Amino acid sequence: MTDFSQKQLEQLIEACLFVVAKPMTIKALQETALVNLNVSNAAVKAALESYSYITMNVVCS
Repeated sequence: MTDFSQKQLEQLIEACLFVVAKPMTIKALQETALVNLNVSNAAVKAALESYSYITMNVVCS
C-alpha cells in the first residue's frame, strides 16, 4: 500500500461507498477509488472487516 495507513484505507473505502450509494465489488473499488494505491484484495477485505455495516455494499468476488 502506498503511504496509506489501514485507517486511511478504511476511511477512503467508506467515503467511496457513501458517494456511490450502491453495491460495489472489491475489484470495482480497486479500479476506481483505489486505482493509484496498488491495494491488494486482502488489504481491502481487512479494511472492510472493521466496518461490518459497509460490507453490505461490497460484493466480495
